[in-house]
Amino acid sequence: MAKWEDADLTAMLEAWKGGDPDALERLVALVYPELRRIAHRQLGRRRPGDSLESVGLANEAYLRLVRAGGIACENRVHFLALCAQVMRRIVVDHARSGPPPSAEVAS
Repeated sequence: MAKWEDADLTAMLEAWKGGDPDALERLVALVYPELRRIAHRQLGRRRPGDSLESVGLANEAYLRLVRAGGIACENRVHFLALCAQVMRRIVVDHARSGPPPSAEVAS
């Protein structure tokens, strides 16, 4: 398989935008290692004991992209920026849904 930099990602993005149900799957298969790196960076400042991991974050981003349908992305950089934005929203949602940090009660 060719490296993702060498693949015609723009054509895959166009196919996804056009409604090809397999285009996003082919695209993500090529860029998944980069998605994992983005996820790892997004989780760099998480709180101790947080259960969200980079694999889960990358997978959840993929699922949200699938549910969103064909989104117009101009190129590889635009697609990866979109993925990073989706992951950031997932991290924020996860942080909001967790228990609040315990505060010391003054006696």
